[in-house]
Amino acid sequence: MAASEYIYFQLNLPVVYLTAHADEQTLQRATETSPFGYLVKPFQEAELHSTIKIALRRHQLETALKDAQQWYATTLISIGDATIATDVDGFVAFMNPTAEILTGWEQEQALGEFATRVLDLVHEETGEAIENPLLSAICRGDTVMLPERSLLRARDGTQRPVGDSAAPIRNRDGEIIGGIMVFQDMSDRRRNEAFLQRQNQILERSQDRLTLQLRERNDQLAQAIGSTQLWQRVLERSRSSSDCTQILQLTVEELGRTLEASYGWAALHDASYTTSTIVCEYGGNWAIRSTPPSAIGTRIQLGDFSRFYFHLFQRESWLDPAPDLLPPIYRDFLQLAAQMLICPIQDGHRVIGEVGILTQNPAINSKFQADLIAQIVSQATIALKQEC
Repeated sequence: MAASEYIYFQLNLPVVYLTAHADEQTLQRATETSPFGYLVKPFQEAELHSTIKIALRRHQLETALKDAQQWYATTLISIGDATIATDVDGFVAFMNPTAEILTGWEQEQALGEFATRVLDLVHEETGEAIENPLLSAICRGDTVMLPERSLLRARDGTQRPVGDSAAPIRNRDGEIIGGIMVFQDMSDRRRNEAFLQRQNQILERSQDRLTLQLRERNDQLAQAIGSTQLWQRVLERSRSSSDCTQILQLTVEELGRTLEASYGWAALHDASYTTSTIVCEYGGNWAIRSTPPSAIGTRIQLGDFSRFYFHLFQRESWLDPAPDLLPPIYRDFLQLAAQMLICPIQDGHRVIGEVGILTQNPAINSKFQADLIAQIVSQATIALKQEC
């Protein structure tokens, strides 16, 4: 018996017993060595021939089956994805090295363990246990996908995101004899997705910013075109006049009509920069008083409002100045207006006065537009210098 075991298990050769013993004990011992045939003397030549032929054929089939099993086992071991297989009751029957790494279980330790112990799955956000896909696939008889945000909790307690699916294993008759699950570590993919999401957010913000800038440029272009047309109207009307005050009056009127102003005015400083005098005005939709008196001729002592005039002397337009900085007459103008714009009248590097515009609705929506209006006032100053 020992010789036959060695011949079969070590040399992989089929063994046929020829014996004169047919007792139950001898047959039992022979069966334990997996013989390919058992002949009791005396026997016929044909019987021996057929027994050897069957033994060789059986050995050939078993060798092919072992090769196939080895091929499948090697394939499962070699694939990069983690693979775990169980029997029909959910006990681990196989796992490849990748599964060993991800679960923290060696195959020898995991074999015979229940699937939920080796494959410990929880939800990423809630931390609650997830229904084991292997057991679900066996019960349902169909492929089961891992839920989104699944975490695999390894034997040492570390967690990592995983994904993929489990499916039942069937025999030739279609009966479920186990289950197999293939899964991957999704950590790199999650990081890549998070990176791409951040990049998309950056691109979206950049696109929004560029769109806003383009819209602002278009608005500025439209404002610039409108300001150019406004200045052309002022210039055409001022060509027929050589009076400085009249040119300022035309400028204030055109600004007032274009901006739908409630009121507008122009004031000039005296040579010693002591006083500023309102020399012209535009009534428009004036709503401060029902029958407003004219403000022309009103004088303002520059020294009494140094903070206000210091800003104008910097040759900068001023949109919505603080009321407490304004001279009293200008403060009265502002009472029922929503917006005030004051622009310096420049003569070269000097500021020789100011133009003010009041609107009921905010008609000037950017510093760019305010600066364009200030340029029109400055161009009017050039006309004043040429004509007066």
